[in-house]
Amino acid sequence: LCDFHGFGMSDALNVKIAKAFLEISAQHYPERLGLFWVVDAPSIFNVLWRAIQAFVDPKTYKKIRFLPYDVKADAKQPGSSKLIAEMHKEFDEETRKWMLREMAENRDKAKAASKVYCMSHIHKAASTGDLMVVDSEAQQSGDSHDHRGAPLLLERYKTCPNILEPQASTKV
Repeated sequence: LCDFHGFGMSDALNVKIAKAFLEISAQHYPERLGLFWVVDAPSIFNVLWRAIQAFVDPKTYKKIRFLPYDVKADAKQPGSSKLIAEMHKEFDEETRKWMLREMAENRDKAKAASKVYCMSHIHKAASTGDLMVVDSEAQQSGDSHDHRGAPLLLERYKTCPNILEPQASTKV
């Protein structure tokens, strides 16, 4: 899922950003992409997507979805938004809640500014057994939120840190 909140026209036309995205995708995710959601993309993306979609592999094309961020603060049921309906098809409840909270916090400038982490640090902590994971109940109750990932993902990193190796070695 790629949340484009705050991404503007100048970003959409920035060749460096596009190039970095394509390099990371090609280098680390070839044939591994299961699903790619583009959430809250600026309208220019529709024009760009129409221009390049003919060049996208048909298998990859089927995996890409453009979705609005149409979530209301009090609406967490599948029928309340397209995004939540799609999430119910693909993710468990814990992951859905984590993703919705993460996107909501990304829309809060003060919280978004504090969300910085380094994949190589996460990889090192996971490899040495030092990766701390916020417990699921604390996250679900709203007492805590780990912006590095949902508890199930972080637990997976702990048991299989090698899945982080491509991202941990990226220097973009």
